[in-house]
Amino acid sequence: MRELETIDVLDQELIWLSVKLCNGQSVVICAAYRPGTCSDTDITTFDAISAGLESTACQNSPVILAGDFNVHNQDWLHSSRTTRAGEHAEDMCHMYGLEQLVHEPTRGRNTLDLVMSDLPGRIITPLHPPLGKSDHAVIVAHFDVAPTPDRPTKRTVWRYQQADWPRLRASLCDSDWSFLATDDADISCDKLTRKVTEAMKRFIPSKVLKQRASNPIWWSPECQACVDRKQQAWRRHRASPDDAALLSTFKEAATAAVVTLHRVKMAHIATVRRKISDGGLSSREWWTTIKRAGGHGSRSPEIPTLTQANGVDIRQSAAKAEAFGKFFSSKCSLGTDDLQADALPPVRHRSDAQLHTVHFRPCAVERELRKVSPAKATGPDGLPGRVLRECSKELSVPVSKLFSKSFRAGRQPTLWKTAMVVPVHKKKSKSDVSNYRPISLLPILSKVMEAIVNRALRKFLESNNILSQSQYGFRSRLGTQDILTLLNSQWGRVAASGGAVRVIAVDVAGA
Repeated sequence: MRELETIDVLDQELIWLSVKLCNGQSVVICAAYRPGTCSDTDITTFDAISAGLESTACQNSPVILAGDFNVHNQDWLHSSRTTRAGEHAEDMCHMYGLEQLVHEPTRGRNTLDLVMSDLPGRIITPLHPPLGKSDHAVIVAHFDVAPTPDRPTKRTVWRYQQADWPRLRASLCDSDWSFLATDDADISCDKLTRKVTEAMKRFIPSKVLKQRASNPIWWSPECQACVDRKQQAWRRHRASPDDAALLSTFKEAATAAVVTLHRVKMAHIATVRRKISDGGLSSREWWTTIKRAGGHGSRSPEIPTLTQANGVDIRQSAAKAEAFGKFFSSKCSLGTDDLQADALPPVRHRSDAQLHTVHFRPCAVERELRKVSPAKATGPDGLPGRVLRECSKELSVPVSKLFSKSFRAGRQPTLWKTAMVVPVHKKKSKSDVSNYRPISLLPILSKVMEAIVNRALRKFLESNNILSQSQYGFRSRLGTQDILTLLNSQWGRVAASGGAVRVIAVDVAGA
């Protein structure tokens, strides 16, 4: 156990500790005291805790917050009243994915002593009586801090800088694509994917890396290589502890690993700072960068132990995946009543025009492939965006034939309907599957086909004046700024004339 002295407590009564367990996992613990003399609007304690949580996020360690917070919240803590400090405490708990575990009064009729954590835990009830002269109940909490370790995942890293792009393009250009004229969409898609993958293996060097979910966001193949060398040197030294040369080799490897990890981490931090300060990021890119810098990026911590409705814990990775699959499937499935034709709302007839087909010309396919970002996540088919973009001209003809075949058949290839689903935590307890939302990674080629169909469909709807004039989203040259400007003008005129404006905002829960 060690105190985290690098965290600025902002003159608040806080102690931050890092506890390293026997299984190698670290847990961050914050012991807090917010005096009862603080005003109901004083939130400085929670600002200090939030700053501490932000500074520890990059460690990917579970967190336990415990202490006497002296706050009141009717809905959250079943208090007799709600204060600003109580609302802020609840917001902080939800923002960082923590669960408040104390559900009984700890002093009189009020729940003032709280335990918040993103670990699966439970409070031993009934609470123990106060100790000594204290008038606060004693809270005993149990946490599951030793989940079953998952095996590291393997992924293929392509060395694009060393790729022989001219020979790869020539290989694809000379390939036999005659199967696209005879085989069905499923078989054609599988063969096309296999041909491109085989060509990649011949002309793009690659390496299979092991990756753990606990690795920090800045972890690179160079980091993994130097850590592997250190571990190999340690094993040789353990086998022959009296060999001075092996001991010297291990010390050199350990020093090199520390230097390399520090250098890569500092380079990542410098890159993030430069991206944020340059001002060249879009709002979406800016928020993505900020979340990753705060430890909420693509490499999130491992999924903790999940707790089912019947109280049974799920620890194995396969069982967790099965639980997430069932929950996400239930949210994305239509009931029998939803499939009835008469369940659809009436649609105003605007035009007799019909869109009979969509043309997938090679030039249009090549144009869309050139737009694919090299950084786009690779789908389950294994075809990277970088390869599709670099070989867009050579792939435009076979891919356009595959698109046409799929469209005429009225169904997409099975491979394109297979997604890699990543559960992303939304709020509250991380042990409850209902607090996650799915992010699906689909094959890039399926998205390219969707883009071409979308362009044709939008052009048809716009040219035939089928879309409502009140539709501002997902239309070219229109957006949220236009509708806000229009509404602001209309509401201003109504207010100036002494009228009233009523606004109904709807949010679909669990959508």
